[in-house]
Amino acid sequence: MNFGLKRQRDVEVNLTPLIDVVFLLLIFFMVSTTFISESSIDISLPVSATADTTIDANNNLELSLKSDGTVFIGERSLGAFNPEKIQSVLTAVAEKATSPILVISADADISHQAVISVMDAARKAKLFRVTFKTRDNDSNAK
Repeated sequence: MNFGLKRQRDVEVNLTPLIDVVFLLLIFFMVSTTFISESSIDISLPVSATADTTIDANNNLELSLKSDGTVFIGERSLGAFNPEKIQSVLTAVAEKATSPILVISADADISHQAVISVMDAARKAKLFRVTFKTRDNDSNAK
């Protein structure tokens, strides 16, 4: 009979396959996730044959004009159309940001004068980089 002490083997957990699976899941979710932030403001954008849908949202300030005259800066409502109020808010934003681009999302049914008034307010607020958000001919979304 052998009454000697038996050595127990150390139990190891190999973490290499676990780390591989976690990295594969991370890569899958990074690739399958879209990072386009759509505005929750319901605006029917005008149609353009040369619409640029790749506007970078990092240094942009989006101003939305709805057909009922409501103005939004980002997701914040400014209420009814008031050029003086728009200018004061744009001036405050222009002082904080370094060279922001003003993206005007105007409803297709809004008057041309309202858009010109917004552009005048942007110029008075020293925002000289202005662009317009449109949709292409194939897009049916608002």
